[in-house]
Amino acid sequence: MLQDVAIFIDHLNTGTMALLASIMFSCMSLILVYTYFFRKTYPGFGLMTTAQCLWPVGLFFHYFLFMGPEISLFVGDCLMILHGVFMYAGLTAFGGVRCRRANTTNAVLFILYMLSLYYFIFIHFDERIRTSIYSFSLAVIAGLIASIPYVHKKYKRYEPQFSLVILYFFVMLAFGARGIHSVMVDDLILQNNEFIDKCLLISIMVVGPIMLFASVAMTSCRMEGELNLAYSELQYLSQTDPLTQVANRRRFDDAYGIEWRRAARSGSLLAVAILDVDDFKRYNDSNGHQAGDTCLRRVGEVLNRCVSRAGELVARYGGEEFAIILPNLDRRAAHNVAESVRKSVEALHIPRASFDPDHFVTVSIGVTARQVCHDECKDALLGEADKALYQAKASGKNTVLVYSCADNV
Repeated sequence: MLQDVAIFIDHLNTGTMALLASIMFSCMSLILVYTYFFRKTYPGFGLMTTAQCLWPVGLFFHYFLFMGPEISLFVGDCLMILHGVFMYAGLTAFGGVRCRRANTTNAVLFILYMLSLYYFIFIHFDERIRTSIYSFSLAVIAGLIASIPYVHKKYKRYEPQFSLVILYFFVMLAFGARGIHSVMVDDLILQNNEFIDKCLLISIMVVGPIMLFASVAMTSCRMEGELNLAYSELQYLSQTDPLTQVANRRRFDDAYGIEWRRAARSGSLLAVAILDVDDFKRYNDSNGHQAGDTCLRRVGEVLNRCVSRAGELVARYGGEEFAIILPNLDRRAAHNVAESVRKSVEALHIPRASFDPDHFVTVSIGVTARQVCHDECKDALLGEADKALYQAKASGKNTVLVYSCADNV
């Protein structure tokens, strides 16, 4: 079977294959051009587009010597190597890393490559050395491109990029083999219709479309990732109180409904605590609204530190009131959590007023806990916590009071 494939390849014409590869690559490069000008792209995509457009032009010059052998070979080889230089610079920019030194080094090496190519084409023509220099140079730049995500630790990788890396690794091996072949032969005749050139052209026709697809797919993948991140941030903002950075009332209502239904299904305990900053209106009037905002932020920080079990939630309930959901806790355990919060707020030593530095900001907390039933309103538990809070404030403030049915008969 392999022999039949070799015979088939041997009957192909190198020039025809090069023309087809150039046309196919050029047509598909238009997709990148369209994407760059009419769709959202990222830094480096323009360089990658330019690189992919240079390749078929260089291939055409390389195989169709319509400007004369010397000029056509020189221009074609330079454009195909320049493709690698631009692709390297584009991929590093796309990945968000700065490689000025590496890009400068690549530019200097490209100039040296042009000078050596100029010598072995225009001054002392040697097809074997020219092919070797061209093949090894392309193998080196392909290897550099394939190693980008692994050399730079801060490089942002995207899933389709792995395919691009594998393809350039294959290109490195293919042109490395071509360079070795050029060194080993005694004499290499220009446009000799060689079997290895045909295999490379077949590979280009297979690999080229995948390269173009990977370039576009990377952009789509990155855009999808940014949209998901923006959606997550928007969801967080819509459920977070901007001042205190705890959950807002909307998120509290959603979480409370979920915990209520879960407790009703399983017959487990559910505890709720509602706390209020004591005399907060007087604090605002004495110290100003900015000081009041700072006070609420510090109380929110204390609540986030004290309430951290899985399933528990702290939310700003309204104004200077906060609410806490405590699943699977009985009254004593819920009281202990609330008491820890009360002591932590008092320990902040926030002066109640500039003229009364000996008295600090405190909170009063109402707590309730019990097993919930399917047939009762879910607001009943919140009502009990609110009643307990009212009693705590009436009994002198800076205290925690657990709701008791006997107290409300």
